[in-house]
Amino acid sequence: MANKYWVPIKKFTFIGLEKRIKQSWYFKKSQTKRSEIHCFDTFEGTLSLNHLQLTSQGGKLILSDGQSIMSGNLPKRTGSFLAVDLEDSPLKSFLMEQTAKRAFLLNYSFDVKETIYELKNQDDKTTVCLYVRQYYKSTAYRSSFTTFWIKSLKGYKKEFTRLRKALKSWDYKTVTASEFINLFHSSLELLPFNYNPKPCFSFSKNLTARVATTQIIDTIIEHVRPNEDGIIADYDIEFLHDYRVNIRKIRSVLSLFKYVYPNQETQKLKHLFGKIARDTNLLRDLDVYLYSKNEYVNRVPIYMRDHLNQLFQHYDQLRKREQKRIRRRFLSKTYANDWDHIRRILSKTDRMLESDNANLNIHSFAGKQLAKRYKRIVKDSQTITASSPSDHIHKLRIQCKKFRYLFDFFQAIFPAKEQQEIIVTLKSLQDKLGRFNDICMQQQSLKDYVKENPEASADLILALGALLGDLSKEELAIRDLLASEISSFVNPQVDKIIKTYTKLKTK
Repeated sequence: MANKYWVPIKKFTFIGLEKRIKQSWYFKKSQTKRSEIHCFDTFEGTLSLNHLQLTSQGGKLILSDGQSIMSGNLPKRTGSFLAVDLEDSPLKSFLMEQTAKRAFLLNYSFDVKETIYELKNQDDKTTVCLYVRQYYKSTAYRSSFTTFWIKSLKGYKKEFTRLRKALKSWDYKTVTASEFINLFHSSLELLPFNYNPKPCFSFSKNLTARVATTQIIDTIIEHVRPNEDGIIADYDIEFLHDYRVNIRKIRSVLSLFKYVYPNQETQKLKHLFGKIARDTNLLRDLDVYLYSKNEYVNRVPIYMRDHLNQLFQHYDQLRKREQKRIRRRFLSKTYANDWDHIRRILSKTDRMLESDNANLNIHSFAGKQLAKRYKRIVKDSQTITASSPSDHIHKLRIQCKKFRYLFDFFQAIFPAKEQQEIIVTLKSLQDKLGRFNDICMQQQSLKDYVKENPEASADLILALGALLGDLSKEELAIRDLLASEISSFVNPQVDKIIKTYTKLKTK
């Protein structure tokens, strides 16, 4: 696979090129092909960030960094598709590694005119082939970008060398694959998807807690609402996931940053964001259950696996109804009014009544909030054993999540040296607590299904019993690991680092 492309800077022309080679030689146009190309990527720009293009042409998908790398058939699903929708192929395997959950959406379209010129000698034999590819913006049919490359034929190495020298008159430059993709986008004025689900925050040292809190919420909202179109169209489950994670971060801000806003405004915002979050609880649960289908099936003996079909058909039908309800909700005037209400409140934060923590320095406030949350984790973790009630472990998970949100909000404030140690140990603990919570919820959901569906077949009941037994084994295994995971994060070394964050200089 070649990794360099010749890109003419000046307008493409053959003038003088034949004379530069030899008067008795001439170019003959052998083939011209025009086609419309559609380019796909995930909403997060997974491929463009890696300098790749996924295009469709004539029912074929081609993954390219400017020239073909691998290809496969375009799936039957229209509008968008997941990697799992593709037929088994190296292309499917590669895209599954890139992202299994995100849908590939139509990003933009363009037209291509590809022409092959053969360099003929005096015996009318083809010595070298020159490939010229001209890219046009589909919305304005004009040449915007041109690339070319040459291919030597056996026995004509001298002619190939002469042509390369003659082509210098075109004032071309050789670029790498990544440079090619960037030039392509800029020349055709095409914008690849570049959504980032994780907001970034930075604060000046003299910022007050109220101003910083409003900036945090405003920034997160900018990452919430772009997901709505994907949820309405039901492209993939990650739109709803990103939407809910960021809503949850806002609710944590309102819960953790006490007395930054007056109580009345805080309660209004809590109510509105809580209402928005609760609306999508069921749809998210169903997404998780259906996405976990293969995991569920592989947990039971082979002869029981087909019996689980009834369960997933039930989840699938329920999800279709719930998706339609959420779509109506997101397109409703009530939903729009809720967001308008939120905006009105946030636009007036500088004119709200004074509150106890409104004018505190954000650096000092952040350090104290982090220390307070860590102290709560230490307290809650002291009672956790392998036999602790599930709700106690759940409370610890919530406290760790709030701590992580605080850390994410104020990461730019805290000294970078010790951050990695805290993040690595916290993430490991959160992964275990999160998996424990998922298993508990899955078990409860399966038990609820049995209670609510007395007509379920005996074969399905037996398969669900086997599944519940296997989930219970994993729950016990995680319980046994919790003590060591907690001690990796709750220890004197981390405590010492957290205490230094409460002494940050504010000037």
